[in-house]
Amino acid sequence: HHMKMMDQTTMHLRQASSTRGLKVAAAIYALFIFLGTVFFGAVETCVCSFPCDSRSWNGWWIEDCDRHRTIIDALYMSAITLTTVGFGDEAPDSRAGRLFASFWMIFGVAGTANFLVETARFIYGQSLARLEDQGISKSLFRRIDVDDSGTLSKFEFVTYMLVQHRLVPEEDIQILLGQFDRFDLDHNGELTYEDLGLVIKDK
Repeated sequence: HHMKMMDQTTMHLRQASSTRGLKVAAAIYALFIFLGTVFFGAVETCVCSFPCDSRSWNGWWIEDCDRHRTIIDALYMSAITLTTVGFGDEAPDSRAGRLFASFWMIFGVAGTANFLVETARFIYGQSLARLEDQGISKSLFRRIDVDDSGTLSKFEFVTYMLVQHRLVPEEDIQILLGQFDRFDLDHNGELTYEDLGLVIKDK
């Protein structure tokens, strides 16, 4: 009973850490979206075809620019840039805009990637917590018990969790099992150094 309480406490601490990490990552991502939206929606707003920081260009004057980026456009630009979608319909035109974007994109894309990683980690942690709280059904137990032994080996449990949470494709597991069978020349379910040595010599 004491060990179970300790395990539950550890799980709760892990969940709290995962939630805190997700909140921090979300705040960083939102900050970069906000910075991009403000800069490209209030500072660098010109989206004319001529350079926005030139006094004149092919007879055009900067005052003639009648196309300006709205806050919605800037928000859209920030979202597609930081998620690396980049349709190409929105881009910084001035030297100041490109200078800002050079640093903003590097750190913003890193912040976005971190947010996605923390989101996946949070979802995975929630799934593990449900498994510990609710257990598994008898039908699921039989599905994991691939050798029908009535017990789950560490390999069976870990393999199922990796595939279930899409950390490893099931096809890759099958490839690895096939390689194991190729090494296991006497088919006893175990590998010795001699088994591996024979396979290497056969090559």
